[in-house]
Amino acid sequence: MLKPESRALLLALRRWGVVKSSTLKSILLNIFLEIELCTVRGKALFYGIILTMKNCVEKAINIVRDFGKILYTGISYLNNPPMYRIYG
Repeated sequence: MLKPESRALLLALRRWGVVKSSTLKSILLNIFLEIELCTVRGKALFYGIILTMKNCVEKAINIVRDFGKILYTGISYLNNPPMYRIYG
């Protein structure tokens, strides 16, 4: 769940429309990242990147370019029962 300050900022953003301040942009990007990590797709990407990096650094550089493989790896990890969720 978002903090009340974050919610208020998002509601105010709907009124403003355009953000010119670089500081405010970075705060909003952090809020959007927090929202994205709470979704299943965001969690799948997060775990997919972690598992890809765990395999091998050289292999990870090539796989990072392929968004589908990272998403597939993360979704397959999330579909495993919690007892079988092991990195690597």
